[in-house]
Amino acid sequence: MNRIPRKRINIARQVLDVRSRFPTFNVKKIKRDRIWLSGNLQPTALSKTYDVEIYYKVGFRPKVTLPKEKLDKDSPHIFKDRSLCLYHRKGMGAWSSYDYLGEKLLPMVAHWLLCFELWQITGEWYAEEYPHEPLTEKVA
Repeated sequence: MNRIPRKRINIARQVLDVRSRFPTFNVKKIKRDRIWLSGNLQPTALSKTYDVEIYYKVGFRPKVTLPKEKLDKDSPHIFKDRSLCLYHRKGMGAWSSYDYLGEKLLPMVAHWLLCFELWQITGEWYAEEYPHEPLTEKVA
C-alpha cells in the first residue's frame, strides 16, 4: 500500500488557521518560514486570562511563552528559557510541522494553563508526565 506524502503546513495557512479559531491572536511579525503571534487564552470560564506569545519556525518546535507570568525554578513543565513544555517529542499527540497551530498547539497551551492553575492550588500536575531537567537559574 502506498502512503501519500504529507507536506509541512506553510506560514500563510498557519495564520489563517489561528485567526479563524482564535480571533484574539494577532500576528506580531511574519516571514516566509516563521511567525510571531500574541494573544490571550482563558482555559476555563473561571480561569484568569493569560497573555501568550508564540514563535514558530517551520520544521522546529514552537516556542510558547507567558510574558506576564512569573515562572520560577519551581514551576513545572517549562524549559530553561521559560517557554512552556507542552508535550514530549516522542509522546502521543506530539507536535509536528504537519499540524496546525490553532487546531493542535493552542489547545495544548490551554490545557497546560489549566494544569498550571491546578498545580498552583494543589501542588499536583494533572497531565501526562515525562522527565524534565530542573530550571536552575534564578528569576529576576
